Amino acid sequence: MYGLFDYTINSKEDLKYINKDSKIKNLYINYNCKLDGYYCRNMYVNSNVEIYNCIIEESLIITNPNKFSLIRNCMIGDILIEGIGAFNTSLHIEHNIIYDSVRLNGFKCDNKNVTIYIYQNEINGIVKINNNVNSLSDCAITVSCNRFVEKSTKYIIAEHPEFIDVKDNYITDGHKIKFLKLKEFDNHSGYNRSYLGNSLSLFVYENNYRRKQVTPNKILKVKNIPQYITNGNDLALKTGCEATACAILLSYILNKNITKNEMASYMKMGEPGKDSFWDSFIGDIYNDGWGCMSSVSVNALNNYLKANNLQDIYYVINTTNMPLYELLSFVSSGIPVIVWCTMGNKEHMYHKKHGSTIWDINGKKLYWPGNDHSLVIVGYSFTYGKIYLADPEENSERIIDRDIYEFENRFTELYSQSILVLKKRATR
Repeated sequence: MYGLFDYTINSKEDLKYINKDSKIKNLYINYNCKLDGYYCRNMYVNSNVEIYNCIIEESLIITNPNKFSLIRNCMIGDILIEGIGAFNTSLHIEHNIIYDSVRLNGFKCDNKNVTIYIYQNEINGIVKINNNVNSLSDCAITVSCNRFVEKSTKYIIAEHPEFIDVKDNYITDGHKIKFLKLKEFDNHSGYNRSYLGNSLSLFVYENNYRRKQVTPNKILKVKNIPQYITNGNDLALKTGCEATACAILLSYILNKNITKNEMASYMKMGEPGKDSFWDSFIGDIYNDGWGCMSSVSVNALNNYLKANNLQDIYYVINTTNMPLYELLSFVSSGIPVIVWCTMGNKEHMYHKKHGSTIWDINGKKLYWPGNDHSLVIVGYSFTYGKIYLADPEENSERIIDRDIYEFENRFTELYSQSILVLKKRATR
């Protein structure tokens, strides 16, 4: 039974009069706010909004979303996004159960730097995107790691599929996962499951690392290594955050000093415009190179373990696509995690203003995400909404903190890449 009908939120004061225990028949949002734990039949949004843990029985309709909007951990009938608002708009639809479809209608992204992520939802219908986009520099749309429930001939429909990054969406057939092969969508990121192994978020941990209750606050005594500082024979790495992050992690795991240059020596090097950043570090790591993705760092870590006869004691797992909250369970157990995000936690990594570049490699476009960055999660605080990081960009050994929700947005924008180094179990 509904307790409120046609309720409108125009200010902070209006939020005080909503009882979370009551149902609202139609809820209208005209005020930039966060909503957590509300129950309504329909929700109509005309502003920036962050929506958590809500039940929306029928439709969530957002008109011209501006700046940053987030929909997470909700149960929703269907989602309709009408139009796109101001410059630098970012929309995240993550970890929801959607009983019908997700539709993005009638929006024009021309020169607006729009970023849209539809990520790790359970969807009973389809994703339909009518995107009027002129180039990848205008708009970054990613539909990733969603589980589609109903068997269909079409799961994702787009007016301009060449401007959408679609990867690792799947259906379940009994207890088996079947990944959807949607040939109409080009893979400009170069992302390929062959780089990952068995690492979707359904990853089964070794017994030593089974998830336990995550403590509200945790920080490990990890020492940061600055990438820009020369220390004796350990030369500065102008673009070597990936090698430095590997050195930070292994120094802690192995309890020994490992330099960033030592880790750089185990990385495969490649040329811009010729090689993929999923296979090699691109450019000059000491001067003005580009960087690499998680698969390259995994190989470097494995090369180090083999060269030092540690491969029978430790092993490396590329846990890309594992949600941040699952990775924090490892941190809670005393294990730091290498991740990818953006330098300074800046947004919109796809766009030209952060140095993004398109290469043509073997007849396929490959989009280098400017402003990408690799660092190490060493702690978190749910009490203060913080995540603690060993950041190679810092010119000291100190640990920095970021807003945990903003960090998660940057983490998902860089394909939710992460790496663990675990100790093997003793066997009989």
